Amino acid sequence: MRRLFFLSLFLFLILVPQLEAALNVAIESPLDDSCFRVDTAVLVNVRYTCDQAGYSLIFKVDGIQKSSVNASQGVDIQQVFVWDANAAGVFTLTVELRKTGCYSASASIEATVFSVGLSGKTLLAKGKSTSLTATPTPGGLNGTYSWSVTQGSDKINLEGSGNTISVNGLNVSGLINDVVVKVEFTASGASAAASATHSLTVFDVEISEGGPNPPDPYIPVGGKRTYLAIVAPPSLDQAGPYTWSKSPSETEVISLYPVEYSCEVRADTYQTGSATLKARFDPGEEAYAEDSLGIFVFRPNIVVGEIGEGVETDTGAYLAKGGTKSCLLQLEGTLPPDETVTLTCDKTGKVSLWDGETPKSFPYQCAVSALPKNLTIKGEATSDTIRDITLTLTTARGGSDIAKITVFEIKLDWYDLSGEAKYDTGLYVPLNVDDDNNDTSLDKNQPNVFQENDLKKLIIRKPSPSSLSGFIALTISSGTGRIKLWENSETDTKKITEVSSENYDIAGDLQADTWLWVEGYDTSSIREVEIKLSYTAPDETIEEDKVKATVKIGTVLLDPGHGGTDSGAVGPTGLLEKEPNLNLASKLKTRLQNAGVEVNMTRSTDETVSLSERNRQTKEEYKPSFFFSIHNNAWENPVVRGTETFTTSVSYYELEDIFANQIQSKIHGVVLENDRGVKRYNYQVLRHSENGKTDGNLSETTFITNAISEDRLREDDFKEAVAEAMKKAILKVLVENISYPKQPNP
Repeated sequence: MRRLFFLSLFLFLILVPQLEAALNVAIESPLDDSCFRVDTAVLVNVRYTCDQAGYSLIFKVDGIQKSSVNASQGVDIQQVFVWDANAAGVFTLTVELRKTGCYSASASIEATVFSVGLSGKTLLAKGKSTSLTATPTPGGLNGTYSWSVTQGSDKINLEGSGNTISVNGLNVSGLINDVVVKVEFTASGASAAASATHSLTVFDVEISEGGPNPPDPYIPVGGKRTYLAIVAPPSLDQAGPYTWSKSPSETEVISLYPVEYSCEVRADTYQTGSATLKARFDPGEEAYAEDSLGIFVFRPNIVVGEIGEGVETDTGAYLAKGGTKSCLLQLEGTLPPDETVTLTCDKTGKVSLWDGETPKSFPYQCAVSALPKNLTIKGEATSDTIRDITLTLTTARGGSDIAKITVFEIKLDWYDLSGEAKYDTGLYVPLNVDDDNNDTSLDKNQPNVFQENDLKKLIIRKPSPSSLSGFIALTISSGTGRIKLWENSETDTKKITEVSSENYDIAGDLQADTWLWVEGYDTSSIREVEIKLSYTAPDETIEEDKVKATVKIGTVLLDPGHGGTDSGAVGPTGLLEKEPNLNLASKLKTRLQNAGVEVNMTRSTDETVSLSERNRQTKEEYKPSFFFSIHNNAWENPVVRGTETFTTSVSYYELEDIFANQIQSKIHGVVLENDRGVKRYNYQVLRHSENGKTDGNLSETTFITNAISEDRLREDDFKEAVAEAMKKAILKVLVENISYPKQPNP
């Protein structure tokens, strides 16, 4: 579009004197325009007077002729010249009225032609700013500037005014140079504006993993991820280099392995924590885009008991069968709170999982937001070999931690008692005060005694698994003076080596059940004796198994027959039965007490004690393990001699029968008269209905009515020997035949 501007200036030509009245020329223009923008068609109005023929009007710009026409003759003639102002600057416009060889007239005027230029970067990173500057030509012009976005207005916005503005990148270009900024400059004194445009490309770079989803910033310890720097618009992809970095730069949480637009990030230092991954794209013009991604390195962690890292896999946790250990699930580093961790076990029959008192099953899942989580592992069945149970904690984003577990068992049992009773009740060990060697020394005072059957067997069970390493310690942890332990030998009942404490090498000594003998050496309080088996596992777990024992010997109530007004039978020379009866009972009492037996007597002097009183003492006062009534026999025929023993005839009781046969055998072995055997009779003192169901015997040592036997009953050595025989019989039954605590008869 062209606009017509008129230049106004009247110049009087200095005519040679002879033509001064005949020639004049003037250039006219409107007064409101003093400048023209480039590419404007300027119409130059010329008025002239020429009274002679043969003249021409010549139009020049800066002395260069642009056009000419023949001048007409006349006064105040108008002529229009067209000038295409296609360059900016200050120009001199001249019109000459000329005839060759004659004086000419001319007029000149200055005209300013202006343009505007726009400069700045063509690349703009999203989120950043650049500046554009408009520069008018010629310089030094004043005027006004108007800025606009003619294309891609959603990609940028403009800030500022005047000849320099700021351009802010809002959105990425779809194509290169698809954003156009325009400036219009109107110089002072001009009615039209000059304009210029500038094209830009808004670009960006984004860290991605190549898919439609956002990049995963979580990397497990020991893991890696590959990230890509994706440039938009894509046509810029080859335009500049890529730079990968991490922040802080000195962090060791991650290591970078970049190759152009890709970068492998490795969590290879086995540290947890966070760092920032940065990707920078530099297409040129000192413009660059960058993106960052927070990287979180995490590690699921399982801790069984109190073992540390490394130990939980190299050594593993040792868990006693039936025992428990804490199982802590935790996360080192960061994961989203709604993520889950999963705990699995490859041998679920060996261990069980508990949350407080609530059983849980494998696999067990727990939200990250609930970590750390304290659980409990319980040993259910022993391992087949060490470290054969694996607990694994994993996450959906990778990473895992394992803990090795060995469920083991050490076990100490009584041969006759196991389970909870071996400790809760304990075993009753008889005080070993009989004499299996048929001499006068108590067994407990004799080392290396053979053929004993009154010792109790203690069994160290073969540890499980058999590959368990280390040593197991056996100790008498309480009641050390109450028992003696004797190590196993080829002969079951042979005492070889006394043991108070011993360390057993599992691999060499305990590849089968190992037993020891326990001998009652001194009476104890209930469950006073404790024997302990102790094992310290490679992870410092200490496991113990214990048995309890009570060393006991039964109580005896001796009943010297007759007494006081009741003299009993009378010998040929007047010996009263009540006298040797009491004398034998007193000697027997001393021997039994010396052996550690609690002994009471229905009478200790020559006093009258009724049968009912004897039953009362038995039933209510003493409640003995055994009742033993001592008598001497009588018969009309003075020739009759011999020993006999009675049990009750009302019913049969096994222990009474055993006792009667022992008494009969031992006394007969000393008296060496007729063996009249064991008989049954309904003696009141033996009636269970009246004596509190107490086992008992009545012994007839010999016949006081026989003169020879009467004489023997006066001899102290004879009575000492009989008392010793009675003691042996009673001790043997108390030690070997009564199971303590003695149960009442039916």
